[in-house]
Amino acid sequence: MEKTGQWERVKELFDAALGRSTDERDEFLRQACGGDVSLCNEVKSLLSPKFLYGLAFAGLG
Repeated sequence: MEKTGQWERVKELFDAALGRSTDERDEFLRQACGGDVSLCNEVKSLLSPKFLYGLAFAGLG
């Protein structure tokens, strides 16, 4: 997948996962990523408390 398309997919999954409870996120990502471990890990890294705190601190979340 090209970089732009990959980033759009990461952003799409991030937004969708963020709207789910933390309990639902892993299962959602497992299904949505269709076995693409790299994609799943990228989205999970953006959902980490440290990253989300940074977004909120920067006024972006």
